[in-house]
Amino acid sequence: MNTGIYRAYFDGSASPNPGEINIGGCIKNGDKNIFKFSKNMGRGTNSEAEYLALIEVLGKIVSLKIRKITVFGDSQLIIHQMNGVYKIKQDNMKYLSRQAKALLTHIPECTLSWIKRSKNKEADALSKG
Repeated sequence: MNTGIYRAYFDGSASPNPGEINIGGCIKNGDKNIFKFSKNMGRGTNSEAEYLALIEVLGKIVSLKIRKITVFGDSQLIIHQMNGVYKIKQDNMKYLSRQAKALLTHIPECTLSWIKRSKNKEADALSKG
């Protein structure tokens, strides 16, 4: 695997909310995309879509054996819940966060960071199908 700086981006969308959900994201090594995804995930809420996108990208990071990466998302709710800043109240969201946290245990150095939607354009476009 290349030795550049790894970054990942994820996004989820629901249309309407709740409604049809799609997820998208990418993993980059330097400026090169090494993985991209865009998937329909059935029905749910926008927040569920965001978590599913995070789970998808984390799963790929694990399978690629990337050991150090920063993962960016434009959902303050998801990033803050995963970083322990916000409490998770709904059972379905607790379940999804547990899945994401289980994947994080396989990534030695992973930082989850919030970015503005305008800085997450590629993942946003992929999440729209």
